[in-house]
Amino acid sequence: MARGAVACLVVLVIPSLVLFVSPARGGVVNGDFEIALGAEWNTVGAVTRTEEGVVVLSEPEHGGLSYISQSFVLPAGSKTVSFRYRFVHGKSERNGLVPPDSLMVFLTNNDNGSPMAAFDGWYANTAFYTDSDGVQQFDTSSVAIIGPDNDKSYWVRMQTGAITVNTNVTIEIGLACADNGVNSFAVIDDVSVDCPPKWCCDSADEWVAEIDDNNVCTTDVCDDSTGEVTHTPVPIDDGDPCTADSCDPLDGVLNEPILYCGTDIVFMLDASGSISTNGESGDWVKMRAWVKNAVDYYENTGAEIRVAVGRFSENGTSIGSTSVGYLMGQSLTDEYDILERVLCPLTVGGIVPPVSPNGTNLFTGLFRAKQHFNEYSDPTRRKILIIMTDGWITNPGYVSCQRCQCESARQAAESQVGGPTNSGIEIFVAHFESSGSDFVGHGCCEAEPAGDCSDEYAEIRDWLKNNIVSGNSEAEREAHMFYDIIDNADGVSPCSCLGCEIPLACSQDSDCNDGRDCTVDSCANGFCVLDGSGCE
Repeated sequence: MARGAVACLVVLVIPSLVLFVSPARGGVVNGDFEIALGAEWNTVGAVTRTEEGVVVLSEPEHGGLSYISQSFVLPAGSKTVSFRYRFVHGKSERNGLVPPDSLMVFLTNNDNGSPMAAFDGWYANTAFYTDSDGVQQFDTSSVAIIGPDNDKSYWVRMQTGAITVNTNVTIEIGLACADNGVNSFAVIDDVSVDCPPKWCCDSADEWVAEIDDNNVCTTDVCDDSTGEVTHTPVPIDDGDPCTADSCDPLDGVLNEPILYCGTDIVFMLDASGSISTNGESGDWVKMRAWVKNAVDYYENTGAEIRVAVGRFSENGTSIGSTSVGYLMGQSLTDEYDILERVLCPLTVGGIVPPVSPNGTNLFTGLFRAKQHFNEYSDPTRRKILIIMTDGWITNPGYVSCQRCQCESARQAAESQVGGPTNSGIEIFVAHFESSGSDFVGHGCCEAEPAGDCSDEYAEIRDWLKNNIVSGNSEAEREAHMFYDIIDNADGVSPCSCLGCEIPLACSQDSDCNDGRDCTVDSCANGFCVLDGSGCE
């Protein structure tokens, strides 16, 4: 070993150069360094304590020695003295023939001056040695090394031999550095007698397992009779249905708000005469499939979203003696299976289909939706109205105007928008573009009977977007909550429904029984009418 390194080591081991303090009673004092270093610890060189509660021994400029030592009483019956260390080097290769930086530990019996747990090697009386070259030396019969753990730290456990009476001892942990360019430092923690605070030991003080599993999502409990550790998950449920409760092993319990939780959504479906009902390809089927897909989405999010489904056309529209101009198929509910019975099967049954001829009174749709929110919603809940329409607003003024030219109908709808909006209701529109025959022959296209209506479809979409939807709807659209709001809603897949066999055509009221006590099921003029406005 080079002379420079020997000089550093001599300073550490010569008793006359070590300042001993009065022995602490009952084991190591402040061995976990949870408080600032006081008189119990003697320090030399570059020694600092961090806020994390560890001591760092750093390399002095141009090499030298940094160490800590403490004299304490080793109680009778004690078996071990231990500590935890991490040795870090800034450079893997040292300059020339200069010796490596080294971390050394001495455990001395002050009553007789003899070393405890020492090995017979280069460094007399040393209990443990490691250096920047990766060498570790110790007497395996009296010293055990455990590690490295996740942060590359090691535990050093030194046997004290047969301690039959209280014994005064001194522990010294030192970093000896040569001017070799390696730039080392050592992190020291948990200096303790027998079972360290972070370990679970059995009744014989044998180390069994570390208590902390480094997971803040568990409560770690040690059984000091067996040494077994249990890791019980911490409670994460905050009792709020509008938060997603989880636990991250590093960040801890997370109660993150669920998007759109505590929300009431009313779908109002256009049931005017221009909505085609020709089987699976009809707009009436597509609308309901679109709503069904949206409801499935809400159900899968786990959010607390209540949904209502209704239809609108024009005031006074009726089937027989039953008014269906405005009808709720289901009031606000979070029982999605009930909603499925209202929406499915798509080609028959469910809420009353469009009736032709019949105008589109968007004013009534908006007004009735607001009424429904006022009756069934709650001031603390977010309120969203989604109108599904082909956009051909014809009523009021259905008799006197053509479908694309009903300015009075548009003005009436625009005048009603302020009511729901001022009540905190956000309005969205899902616009259906149809090329069905219902649109042909109404004076809306330059060429008849099968002209290109694309310009007028664009005009309708722009009018709905600029005059009907709420001001912040564009931002919600970007959040993809409602898929392609204010866009073409074609292309959705039809839903399937098991056990939904309510027929569209009927001859008596019993043909229309949907199995729900809250609905008024009636047969009117050969059509089933399912009024679910009383369903919670």
